[in-house]
Amino acid sequence: MPRSSLPRVQAWILCTLLAVIAGSTAWLLLFRGEPKDFDGALTRAPVSPAAGGASGNADLTGSEGLVANPAAASPSERSARDGASVPSFDLAEAEWLEGRVLLPPGAPLDESLEIVLRVKEATPTAAPAASSTAAPGDPFAAAQEPSEDLEERLEAEWEPTPPQTVSRAAVGADGGFRLPAPRGRTDLELALDGRFLYLEPAVSITALPEPLVLEPLLGACVRGRVVPARSSDGSAIVPPAEAAATLITLTRVEQNLDRLSMPSYYSGPRRVRADAQGAFELRAVPAPHSYSCSARPRSVAADEQPELRLAAGELRELEVLLIRGSSVSGIVRDDRGTPIPRAKVSGVRFSSNMMAMAGSSGSGRRALAAEDGTFTLRGLPPGRLRVIAERKRFLNSLGKSVDVADGEHLQGLELVLEQGGRISGRVLWPDQSPAVGARVDAELDPAQYGGMGAMTAWRGRNARTRSAPDGSFELGGLGSGPFGLSARAARELDGASFSGATQQEKVAVGSANVVLVLQPTLTATGRVVDTRGEPHTRFEIVCEAVEANRPF
Repeated sequence: MPRSSLPRVQAWILCTLLAVIAGSTAWLLLFRGEPKDFDGALTRAPVSPAAGGASGNADLTGSEGLVANPAAASPSERSARDGASVPSFDLAEAEWLEGRVLLPPGAPLDESLEIVLRVKEATPTAAPAASSTAAPGDPFAAAQEPSEDLEERLEAEWEPTPPQTVSRAAVGADGGFRLPAPRGRTDLELALDGRFLYLEPAVSITALPEPLVLEPLLGACVRGRVVPARSSDGSAIVPPAEAAATLITLTRVEQNLDRLSMPSYYSGPRRVRADAQGAFELRAVPAPHSYSCSARPRSVAADEQPELRLAAGELRELEVLLIRGSSVSGIVRDDRGTPIPRAKVSGVRFSSNMMAMAGSSGSGRRALAAEDGTFTLRGLPPGRLRVIAERKRFLNSLGKSVDVADGEHLQGLELVLEQGGRISGRVLWPDQSPAVGARVDAELDPAQYGGMGAMTAWRGRNARTRSAPDGSFELGGLGSGPFGLSARAARELDGASFSGATQQEKVAVGSANVVLVLQPTLTATGRVVDTRGEPHTRFEIVCEAVEANRPF
């Protein structure tokens, strides 16, 4: 920060004037000008600022001795990348982190490269509370809700949650940076935001190296535009507006000899939505690796890139063509011919990945059948598809293969869901009183995961239900079995809380008088930390006996 040339004086009015000048200079240095948008930038709806006006994030597009960032992200793009706003901190009391990023050999020039200080784990958005119809004092009804839900639903498409960014600053051409950090925070980490460079893992603010030198990995950048395909006369075959908000999925593919050299997806996909003009950008993609790239517009289909081989430091330009797509309609019935309402129906394109499940493909489509069992899948990619239905308490259908051309509408497809096997019985406490609302699970016996009947067994490999007020239960939609059963419940007795659990092995399908007696459970307490000894706040603890009925 430039120093004032005013002589030191003792008068309080001159001290006040000096403070005003210093504050104004800092404001100009830290927040001067809006950065320019780069061509084809991804944009999303900006996050609403916190109540009270300005965002609490410190945003530096240039600092002393560093080159300002002329190609930094636009405000709307930053909102998409920064996630929810976090409480502000006083820059006058900030700790300034000064360091350098070691640019790896072959790293392309990236004017958008920034150092980012972010919260280690973004606060998850709270799910809306489920509406309850349980009467006060009714333990069975309370136990049934919301865990015991027999309805099928279409889950929202997974999209990455942007981290909560506290401050960011440009990385200079020589790799240098200067970044403010709030004092006393231990839940923060340093990361890079750029087209090619990334830190894996991010660096905790409590474990910063001295001197502060960061060694990033060099990835690739995939960017492009979603555009309508054109007919022979040059006209667009779908409305150009369909390009907006297209979901782009980049999935890593591995050649695995243990799976007959079939590509198998083993890492999480990278996803972004195209902006209003159809532009998208996937930054810092790990390389060198092979990826498949698929696109899912709102109501039409898109060509798929089956395999992209990306090299470290590569900027790959893509053009994703929108096509009309095909549709498939039909009905879902049970094995007695009765229509099944609200079954989940999925259509997925065939590929060399034999383990692909319905809806897992970036170009797949899903729909809920109507009350009369009828369904329509729209916007399907042309080619060979597998259409599968599923409904709780039924065996998943084996599905049917169909071949469709672009623009074709296939009608009359019938999908059959089998009732499957049943196991019923009662859950009791040691005093023989019924366990109300106990959770009962069935898991396929591990010995059945191979052999000629493995497919049928796998389709109905597990089921879950809760016991009725008299302790009775029924599990449906089971395969050939046998199964391991487990039950657990809690209750209030004489003003104290008690929990119990039990399990029973090799229960045959069709068993109707199974008795599960709950035994008192033990309590384990402890603390979870990461490899640096710091508390880890988001985790799940699973305790199982070594004899538990699990395949692995």
